Amino acid sequence: MLMRGACLVGTLLALGTVSAEQCSICHAREATAHASSAHAAALQPVLQSRFYQALPNRPIGEARDGFLLTYERQGESVQVTAQRGGEAASALIQWIFGAGRRAETPVALRGPVFIEHRISYYSEGDRFDLTMGHAAGISRSAGQALGRAQSRDVIEQCFGCHSTGGIPPAKSFQPGVQCESCHAGALDHSNHHGPVQNPGRLKPKALVAFCASCHRSEVEGNPGDPINVRYQVVRLSRSKCFQTGKLSCLTCHDAHADVRKDTANYRSRCLECHPDQQDRGDCISCHMPRVSVTPRLVFTDHYIRVK
Repeated sequence: MLMRGACLVGTLLALGTVSAEQCSICHAREATAHASSAHAAALQPVLQSRFYQALPNRPIGEARDGFLLTYERQGESVQVTAQRGGEAASALIQWIFGAGRRAETPVALRGPVFIEHRISYYSEGDRFDLTMGHAAGISRSAGQALGRAQSRDVIEQCFGCHSTGGIPPAKSFQPGVQCESCHAGALDHSNHHGPVQNPGRLKPKALVAFCASCHRSEVEGNPGDPINVRYQVVRLSRSKCFQTGKLSCLTCHDAHADVRKDTANYRSRCLECHPDQQDRGDCISCHMPRVSVTPRLVFTDHYIRVK
C-alpha cells in the first residue's frame, strides 16, 4: 500500500494535483464516504453518465414539428445533431454536469464554444426534458435547438464548481469536487510539506460563506421566484437559526458524504438547540418543507421558519 501510494504521489506531483485515493492513505473514512458522494460525481464523462445510458433508440423531439435531436457515440464522446428539414447543426458532448441524484445536463462543444445543452436527464420519472431555464416550444434555429452558448467566464465558473484543477484538457483537471477543491494545499500536504486548509475549523458564518462560493449567495432574476429555493445558502441566511451565529452547513451535513434522508437525524440536530420541542414530531416537514420548482425537480427549502 505504501509503495503504491509513493508511486501515485510521484504521478500526481507531475500533474500538479492530488487524488482522493492518495488522501485515503491517512484519511480513509473521509475518502471512502466522498467516493460515493454527489460531490465526487458532480462532473462525469459522458459515457459513464445516466444521460447517455438512458438515451432512447430514437430522436428526442421538441414540440410538434420542432427540431429532432439524435445522439451518436464517437469514441469517448457523443455527437448530438439537431435537424429539421434541410437545416442541421451538431456539437460534441464530452462532459455531463450533475451527479444524477436529481438531474444531469450535458455541456457540449460546438467548435471552440461551450454550449449548455437544451435537454437534460431527470431521475424523477427516468426521462428526458428541457434543461431548467430553457424556454419551451420550437427553437428558431438548429444551433438554438442544441442549447445555449456560454461565455468563457461562465464556463470557468461551471467547471470550477463541478471539477477540480481547471478546465479540460489541463493536466491538473479532475472531474468532480475532489479534495483540493475544499482543502487548499492538499498536494503539498500529501507530500509532507505544510498544512492543509480545513474549512471545518471556520466559524459558522465563515464556513457558510465558503460553501456559498459554489452553492451561491445570490439569486438570479426575481428574488421572489420560487425557483430560488434551490439556492440553499440564500435561503439559510434568512433563518434566525443561522443569524444567531451558531448554525452552519456542517451542523446538519457531513461534507464528505451524501445528504442523509432520515428525518430523525435532522430532528436530533434541531433538539440540540430546541430541547423544549422534544415531544413534537418531525421538524423538517414543517419548518423546511420540500418544494417542487419544476415538475421534475424538488428541493428542501433551507429558510428555517414557522410557516
